[in-house]
Amino acid sequence: MIYDCFKEANKEPFFVLFPMTFKAPNSKEFFNVWAEYYKNLNIEIPEGQLGCNPGGISTSKKIKILGTL
Repeated sequence: MIYDCFKEANKEPFFVLFPMTFKAPNSKEFFNVWAEYYKNLNIEIPEGQLGCNPGGISTSKKIKILGTL
């Protein structure tokens, strides 16, 4: 939602999207929590699809974090 809000306000993509992974580092196995999550949604894990997450957005040089809770 944050990605889409910035994209709409900017009239073009504001943040860079990267291929997502749901696998443990140095492993070909998905984290159990993600496997269960997508299984419950009855959809395939979107491994390798472009996306973003709050942690990645927070490292963008385009924004300044003013504080935390």
